[in-house]
Amino acid sequence: MEATTESLHDVTGDYNCLLFDMLTHGVTLLSISLLGTIGNSLSMLTFWSTRNEIPTSLLLLSLAVADTTVLVTHALMICPRAFCEFSGGCQAYMAYVFPWMTAHFWPVASTCHLASTWLVLLVTFNRFIGVCHPHKFKTWMSIRRMKIQIGAIGVTSLVYNIPRFCDDDVRLSKDGDQFDMYRTALGSSELYNYVYSIGLYYIVIYVIPFASLIFMSVCLCQTIRLTKAKRAQMSKAKREENDLTLSLVIVVIVYMICQLLNPIRRVLFIVIPSTNKLCGNLIIFATTLGIVFNSAVNFVIYCIFSPRFRRQLLKKLRSFNRVQAATDSSALTNSTST
Repeated sequence: MEATTESLHDVTGDYNCLLFDMLTHGVTLLSISLLGTIGNSLSMLTFWSTRNEIPTSLLLLSLAVADTTVLVTHALMICPRAFCEFSGGCQAYMAYVFPWMTAHFWPVASTCHLASTWLVLLVTFNRFIGVCHPHKFKTWMSIRRMKIQIGAIGVTSLVYNIPRFCDDDVRLSKDGDQFDMYRTALGSSELYNYVYSIGLYYIVIYVIPFASLIFMSVCLCQTIRLTKAKRAQMSKAKREENDLTLSLVIVVIVYMICQLLNPIRRVLFIVIPSTNKLCGNLIIFATTLGIVFNSAVNFVIYCIFSPRFRRQLLKKLRSFNRVQAATDSSALTNSTST
């Protein structure tokens, strides 16, 4: 995530590269962000009514909110730049707004991404306790504890990213016609870059979450496999719990595939240095799109694998349609009576 800023000024003036950048970081990323925001909004609508009753609903609601912030921050950071560079316009935006956003707004996107990552971990832990240690679920996964844990993730994500707000800054160019971005003393420190930007980053974003998610997902898959033979004898509620667990395992698999692009990118840059020079880093484009796709796809996964989610969503939409119809009917009655 933190390294994707490398590509923001690195698209060459070649028309084909600018076109590619516009189609990927402009059209494609914006389309995925818009569709993902709609899907996440529908997920929020579905989970909202049971957020204070079912811990999983509260967690999935929080994850949908975090994913939406990832989509919005990435779209605001990247899409306007791609369209402006392709069109050759937006001089004021490219000269002043974009450098400032790169230095001071990108850390907001990093904060949202970190919160989303750890919420995926918390959701998986919730299912792991519920399925593999059900006798501990009510004690460990109460609504009150979930709210505290969600709040802790939000605060910790912000505190962890505070240094990012200080490692880049902008200043007026000598001509005064644009902002130039530069590394601060903190951002230029080798100790800071090795310990914080590389060491802590990989531990917090990849090592701890991936190791935990792999362990819990394997345990969940084993439990699902063992109960599959007894599915016909299960109650409807138990079958739906299993379907929800399966959908969350799919969420984890998609998450890990999308997030693995970034460390793979770093390895490829070392093994094949020429990839750094192709149209502003083609692999970085794939990395960014992977992050955005991951934050946009959960709604589709819920719809495919969770009958309970589909039923609750349809119930919400029908209820909304009835309210809208009643409102329209009332308005029509009032207008005819006057």
